[in-house]
Amino acid sequence: MIEMPKILMLNTYRGFIGGVERLMANMAVTMRENDWMVYGLFEQTAHEDPAFDSVFDDFEVFGDGDFEEMISYYTELGINVVCIHKTTRRNWVKLLQQNFPTAVFVHDHDYYCLRRHKYLPYKRINCYLPFSLVYCPLCSGMVEKSAGNYRLIDFQEKALMLSQIRKCDLSFVLSDYMKHNLLMNKWHASKIVKLIPNATLQEDITTVYNEIPIILYVGQLIRGKGVDLAINALSRVSEPFKFVVLGRGNDENYLKEISAQLLPGKAEFLGWAADVNQIYAGADIVVVPSRWQEPFGLVGLEAFSKSKPVVAFDIGGISEWLKHKVNGLLVY
Repeated sequence: MIEMPKILMLNTYRGFIGGVERLMANMAVTMRENDWMVYGLFEQTAHEDPAFDSVFDDFEVFGDGDFEEMISYYTELGINVVCIHKTTRRNWVKLLQQNFPTAVFVHDHDYYCLRRHKYLPYKRINCYLPFSLVYCPLCSGMVEKSAGNYRLIDFQEKALMLSQIRKCDLSFVLSDYMKHNLLMNKWHASKIVKLIPNATLQEDITTVYNEIPIILYVGQLIRGKGVDLAINALSRVSEPFKFVVLGRGNDENYLKEISAQLLPGKAEFLGWAADVNQIYAGADIVVVPSRWQEPFGLVGLEAFSKSKPVVAFDIGGISEWLKHKVNGLLVY
């Protein structure tokens, strides 16, 4: 018998949080369908979700122990390749690179932006500069938020992490916008691979016809995703509608408060659901109101696969899949 190839996927969080975890889970399902064995390695558990855990043949949540033990375990297991999605553990990356072929999926701006959002703190003006130890510390305010607490940023460690992650054998991106960001941050062009996401139309989706339009947001409830911008914009719409919000995040209570003030009786927060088909089926329009520079905006393709039009800000890589008045509306 031919032994099945094995891949290890590394991510900060176990459980569905946002697009990173959804893509990771979809990738794992696809690889298992193509006769790969898929293993997960996580720094911590965000949410215990059987639907997330089930996409892996096995997984580990590893804390602050001796990572050499994990290297020995994965070597004996016969791991063929490692795919890094997101991580804060530079020593893990270094040891994995020394023992296995490695690829990194650069989902967002964490590795080259100290604030992670790629916009300036004042008025949230978008930043188009590469990482620098001269101006980035000033922009960051010297502190970062972690687990609800603020702490001083270790700038040298951030620079070393950027240097370490660039040493992966391959770096995957989903847009020319992100490829440009990597090149600007000293990646070798030969290591960058642009993947073309596929939005296959799901013919089994049942269309629900609503008496009033249902406007849907799917994603994290954090400031960069701009749900507050959508709420403020919708408060100016005089026609009847319902705004449905699917997701979790630090801004949830704040968004509920301003919704109660600006959209009384018109907003509904659903939390999170692993199976979103029924929720998409009940929507008329999907909105992507991001204020940060979206590396791609996979929720748009998810909406297209369910025959839903999209309204989104023209920012980051969004215009690479959303064409104004062709498959949706770009807001400038």
